[in-house]
Amino acid sequence: MIPDAMEWSKLQSEFEWDGSLRDIYILNTTLADWRSAIRALSESGLPLSFKFQGAMSPLPVDVADVFDSGDGLLSVNLDGMLLNSHFFGTDEIEFDLDPREVTTGDRATALAGFMAVLGTATGKPVILTHENAREAVIFQWNPPEIPTSSLS
Repeated sequence: MIPDAMEWSKLQSEFEWDGSLRDIYILNTTLADWRSAIRALSESGLPLSFKFQGAMSPLPVDVADVFDSGDGLLSVNLDGMLLNSHFFGTDEIEFDLDPREVTTGDRATALAGFMAVLGTATGKPVILTHENAREAVIFQWNPPEIPTSSLS
């Protein structure tokens, strides 16, 4: 389900402050998925910042360098919401966000659009969950089905 501004009344309670963040996940990823996601974000026009070992740095030419050396932080400013990826491992892409920043249906829709950018780049489902609770899905973006053609 992808939210739109009209569904905000149904989603609003998911963003009430309970002391925890919300997480965006793409599961079962590879280094190739990371490369695709970083490339898509670089091309998206969204304001990005990257810290490497605590210092502001340009985005890495190859994201593998971040995993090899550790301690990277990619931040995306999405309509005033700050989304952060800490490069925990290549097997999942994760961004966290403060739910208090998701204050309107328009912001929820922007969040869904961000998820679509990541999902389109990787070809994988993207889920928004409660912090560290992959099973507590708030909403999900799924890649479109690829039609199969029959050969005659």
